[in-house]
Amino acid sequence: MPRSIRSKSLISVEINITAVEPFAQHVIENPCILNTVFTERETAYCMNKRRIYEHLSARFAAKKATFKALGTGLSYRIQWTEVEVINDANGKPHICLYGEVAALAQKWGLIDLNVSLAHTVGVAVAYIVVVWNNVKMYRLNNPG
Repeated sequence: MPRSIRSKSLISVEINITAVEPFAQHVIENPCILNTVFTERETAYCMNKRRIYEHLSARFAAKKATFKALGTGLSYRIQWTEVEVINDANGKPHICLYGEVAALAQKWGLIDLNVSLAHTVGVAVAYIVVVWNNVKMYRLNNPG
């Protein structure tokens, strides 16, 4: 159940769309990218699916959307694997944060983070909703 949202909370939303074919081609040509971008658990999950590259593309989109929603981009010495997309027993995706990303999210007052994924043959989409408690700290670190 979602946590209650205080009146001084801030909600940030981000979406990312990733083209499946170019992403798949990049992975085929550079297989080492799997270890750079995905955790072992993410890779294992996707490799057990019929449409591997759609699932990988959706997770890639989720990571990009999460970085944008957190306001970090790929700065702050963070790594792709510090954002992990896992599925619960019912198949619902969840975002887990680790390392520098988790520390920044805690420092900036992250209350909740939700993700929705969709993919077809052509595109993968990730939609991220983040709820912040510390609006002032978030805005100091994410001007504009």
